[in-house]
Amino acid sequence: MSLFLFSFFTIYGGIHFYFFLKARHAFAPVSPWLSIPLAFFLVGMLFSPIFIHVLEAYRPDGVMRFFARTAYCWMGFLFLFFCLSLTADLCTLIVGMFRILSRGAMMPSMPTAQTAFFCCGSLAVLICFYGLYEARHLRNEHLVVPSQKIPAESKAFRIVQISDLHLGITASLEQINRIVNAIEQARPDLLVCTGDLMDGQPDSFAPQLAPLRRINPPYGKYAVTGNHEYYVGLDRALSWLKWSGFRVLRGETVHVTRFLSLVGADDHEAFRLRPSSPNPKSEQAVKTASSCFTLFLKHRPLIDPGIMNTADLQLSGHTHQGQIFPFGLLTRLFFPYHSGHFTLPNGFQLYVSRGSGTWGPPMRFLAPPEITVIDLVAAEGTKRK
Repeated sequence: MSLFLFSFFTIYGGIHFYFFLKARHAFAPVSPWLSIPLAFFLVGMLFSPIFIHVLEAYRPDGVMRFFARTAYCWMGFLFLFFCLSLTADLCTLIVGMFRILSRGAMMPSMPTAQTAFFCCGSLAVLICFYGLYEARHLRNEHLVVPSQKIPAESKAFRIVQISDLHLGITASLEQINRIVNAIEQARPDLLVCTGDLMDGQPDSFAPQLAPLRRINPPYGKYAVTGNHEYYVGLDRALSWLKWSGFRVLRGETVHVTRFLSLVGADDHEAFRLRPSSPNPKSEQAVKTASSCFTLFLKHRPLIDPGIMNTADLQLSGHTHQGQIFPFGLLTRLFFPYHSGHFTLPNGFQLYVSRGSGTWGPPMRFLAPPEITVIDLVAAEGTKRK
């Protein structure tokens, strides 16, 4: 955890310093008057995630919510500005190389530092507004999974997956009600959550969990832990998940129907944060369920080789598809199975959700939120028993 915080604030601090240099250069004539207040503002925004985490436990009200949303919107704006401005710097570098290679014959004009700053800033603001809009528009992704293990006489068995809601200080009841309504309209037989349901302090996310209690699919609600359940505090997170009506699977198998088994495993982040936690082996958990269609829930889209020989479908989340483009280009380096549906050797399938909520900035850009509707159906040629 300490390494994560050190890395986060080192990178985030570096981006703030980059913005400071760009702003001071753009406003060079008045920079002495601008530098000091700008520096104070940037330092405050840099450490605002810590302020929010500490203060939301004491004042989870409208004022604190407004401050949190403002600070996290700044985070989104700063990331977009950094990407746009860095692209502009690269273009300037390329033009400079052309000037050297052509010995001054090719001299395309370049915008001034102030013009470039305002253009990048304005475009970043526009993308932020669109990102706020995109984050509010939930999409239903529909996946049909045929299998020989589903009896021919069985009708389609519907599973709805939610993931990465990150309910907390920046979320709203309107947001969770929109998700709950979409789940109810899908009429699932089974609801599963693949981690990171909550975020922050309990006082900020507790009211938002209440609407989930009214969802009662015929075959129940199941969840696995994500890394943020450990940031919240595992014991508290487990109690709130159970209060919301979820049964939490931690390396165990549940026989949902005569043809469907469900297996869930803890996020491996748990074993870095709490080495004393039990570490149930995913491969051992699924061996008992291999004769049925086996659905495996795991927060991160990482594949255990042993599972590919025993499970049929893995549902994961965690990546958010980057949430704000182009951040997905970086997360894809760590998670090759980034989002969507994948068919792997032995017929093993993986679906990675983009997530139903947001982390940090309450916005998405080119990575809309989703709930996933999965229909398990009998494969063609399946014989009646």
